[in-house]
Amino acid sequence: MHNDDDFQRDATDGKLQRVVDAVQANPNTYAKYAAAPATADALAKLQRFHTLVKANGGATVSIHQLLRKGNDKTTAVRGPLDGLWSACETPPSP
Repeated sequence: MHNDDDFQRDATDGKLQRVVDAVQANPNTYAKYAAAPATADALAKLQRFHTLVKANGGATVSIHQLLRKGNDKTTAVRGPLDGLWSACETPPSP
């Protein structure tokens, strides 16, 4: 997700964090935001990432950990979940 410019743009404008906060506060709002063009793609990526994280030990990851530092893809914040980043960036096969 660090190399996904669209996700980075969506995640840094503040709206995605507000949507995530709203969904965490009331999971029933997920469908509303998942259907909205402005947030659908980013939420789908977060959902895939959440599924991968949960399947690999369930670490807690904040949106801030998914953001690159500045605009440089080479300075992405990395951690123990490095192997999941690229898996999440690739949409699942049909």
